[in-house]
Amino acid sequence: MSLIDKILIRDGIESDLDQITDLCKNIWDGHDFLPSVWNNWIENNVGTFVVAELKNQIIGVYHSYLLGSDSWLETLRVDESYRRQGIAKYLLDDYLERSRYLEAHNVRLVTSTKNTASRNLFTSNGFDEILYSQYYSLDGKYIKSTSDPMEFSIIDDSDEIYSIMKNSLIKEDLIPLWWRWWPTNSIALSEFSKNAFLIIPKLKPSSFIAVQPSKNFGYKNDYQILFFEMSTNIFDDAMSFLKNQDPSITLNKIFSIPKVNSQQLNILGESGFKQSTNLVVLERTLNST
Repeated sequence: MSLIDKILIRDGIESDLDQITDLCKNIWDGHDFLPSVWNNWIENNVGTFVVAELKNQIIGVYHSYLLGSDSWLETLRVDESYRRQGIAKYLLDDYLERSRYLEAHNVRLVTSTKNTASRNLFTSNGFDEILYSQYYSLDGKYIKSTSDPMEFSIIDDSDEIYSIMKNSLIKEDLIPLWWRWWPTNSIALSEFSKNAFLIIPKLKPSSFIAVQPSKNFGYKNDYQILFFEMSTNIFDDAMSFLKNQDPSITLNKIFSIPKVNSQQLNILGESGFKQSTNLVVLERTLNST
């Protein structure tokens, strides 16, 4: 009997946390976010955790999240002692099978462009690399305080946010809700509107910054931002306005994940944001069988 034949696949439960923490201890230099969201996502039915178990030891895990007819795969992890033995492929096949059962049409994930092993796994299993992005972040304490800033308003009504987003000049095929990218359709925009607020300059209402508090996704209290039709000066004023509205932001992080070669990268760089990880979103369209 092969190693794969001995593995038990089951849904993750809260009591798995200690083993998950141990499995993730060396991932991202010991800063893997997975253990910190484990119980929160299970308690709040945020998608599904699936674990691979061998002799009562968890040796692999992934998380899936369904939105409309699209599914998102994340946190695919394999214990260091069991890598290169086909377990990641086994978990991926399980994920694809479950996604078909749930009638998902497209499946997606994101990984670092430096993660060659991960990219090879997915591209060799029918995934295409469809979007390249760059992660930019800024500690809130470094937000510039601008002199004579323009006036802004905050929109936090989900229906109004939905209307503004739908009628804006968003030309992107995909929009990130936290670290998950979805088609820019009514389902994703509705979900986005429930988890964000907008900062809009009163003299230029066609511009806005969309702010997603990461606590709405069960992780820390950082702010993810998307912005549209905005100059560097307006962006700096908006960030200063945000800091004045919520001084606690100085204790947290602001981040954005714009597309490679977009004008947003220049604005973020000019405003003091630091670039780190380069990312790639991969997608596969599923057949009905």
